[in-house]
Amino acid sequence: MFSKEEIKNRWSEHCAAEVSKGNEVPKAGLSLACLIASSSLMSQKQRGGDDYISHPIVVGMNNTKSEAKRIIGVLHDVVEDSDWELEDLLDVGFSKRIVNGVDGVTKREGELYFDFVERCSIHGIEAIDTKIEDLEHNSHSLRYPHIDKQEKHVWKEKAYNISYYYLVAVKKGEIKKGSPVSEFIKTVPEYQKHPEIADECLKRFSSSSKQAKKPSLKR
Repeated sequence: MFSKEEIKNRWSEHCAAEVSKGNEVPKAGLSLACLIASSSLMSQKQRGGDDYISHPIVVGMNNTKSEAKRIIGVLHDVVEDSDWELEDLLDVGFSKRIVNGVDGVTKREGELYFDFVERCSIHGIEAIDTKIEDLEHNSHSLRYPHIDKQEKHVWKEKAYNISYYYLVAVKKGEIKKGSPVSEFIKTVPEYQKHPEIADECLKRFSSSSKQAKKPSLKR
């Protein structure tokens, strides 16, 4: 629809025009977030074939009246899945608070999933709540009713399940922000009964298990 540069230029022109009329600089808000998300994710589809934009809209609008959470939710996949960067969001006027939230829900290149979730937990309640909504929507079986349970999808669902309850526990104050998922998983009854599943999840999604297997260079 519109490229990043087109949006940034048009928004800059709009702000300048308002200031020239004696008005305040327009606030980067939900409308701008929706324009950025719909344009940057225009070509993407959900696994079921629907336009992808419905996912960030659901994540942003569900269970909150907070404008900040709504904006973070709408933008939560933009940096990860398009050419928009966190600095670009600052450039168009989104607050450091919102950009910090977007950073917290953005998985970085090469970052393992549980490492990402641990980092999300230290970015504040807005990032935590947004990721909880994202995980809940991603895990909803009705989104992909026709997709076979391939092995990678089965393990991804387990990772979503563990991450969801981990973030809920952080939100409730039951565990500290940034606590290792590898420690949290030991407290979950389902995985206490099936430690082999917990071990496989950590092997696939946590760097802590890989670090533990590296031989020590100390003598």
